Amino acid sequence: MSSPRRSLIKAVRVIPEVVRIGRTQRDRGPSPAQEDGSSSPAAPEVSREEALSARVSELESELERALSKASALEAELVSLKLRQEEEMRAFMEEATRKVEELKRQAMEEGRREGFEAGHSQGLLAARAELEEEYRSRFKGALDVLEGIHRSLEEERQALASLLVPQMVRLWEALLSRMLFDRVRLEEGAATRVLKGILAKISDRERLVVYVNPQDHRMVEEAASGLGDLLRGVKHLEVVPDGDVDRGSCIVETNLGVYDARWRTQLEQVDLQVGALLFGGGGLEGE
Repeated sequence: MSSPRRSLIKAVRVIPEVVRIGRTQRDRGPSPAQEDGSSSPAAPEVSREEALSARVSELESELERALSKASALEAELVSLKLRQEEEMRAFMEEATRKVEELKRQAMEEGRREGFEAGHSQGLLAARAELEEEYRSRFKGALDVLEGIHRSLEEERQALASLLVPQMVRLWEALLSRMLFDRVRLEEGAATRVLKGILAKISDRERLVVYVNPQDHRMVEEAASGLGDLLRGVKHLEVVPDGDVDRGSCIVETNLGVYDARWRTQLEQVDLQVGALLFGGGGLEGE
């Protein structure tokens, strides 16, 4: 597999050994497409798109619920902190009032030293009481809420990490279907693909071109006008093959096979996308 940093789409994938892909008319009977003349594009299954769409919707709903829970807990946490601050202010006011009372008592009794000691002790007692009240009333609740908030945030991030690959796969499936629909409606696509291959290959002594049965006549007629692209060709055969996608072709030479079917190109895209998303080919869980 090529590096993920390289282009995802390759125009042609070369198989190193000469491999017969599909069967010639002498090897097998006519394909179903030839018998009834119907189109049989190798488009992706609709069920896969529907499954991906359903999975994306499910993940989006779970993510929305997690965000709602996190927002509610965050609001509760803020409310609790505000109540804590209010009670702390009230407690400090009460502690200050008590200290002032001790101060007045000390001044009335004329015991300056007693006042200073009472003042210090009052502050220490107020601080200790405040800390104890904070620990007993709020620390446990805050720890629990913050722990839940952290868990929900981790869950949200996990859901988001799952949602992105599923969305990419859904887009990939939809784009594949759009490609097959476009090729099915566009005349001359197979001929243009064939021209691109002929411009790249060096061994042209013997060429066997496999095309979809619905493209057979058009490609065969167009071959006579390819001119320089067929220079040096001693044997040219255009073979209808139902295993070849509409609008694409496979070219067999003495040295190898050039597979330019759309499904092959999409398989390469799938492998590269899998490498980018997961460090390997394919979708997790498939």
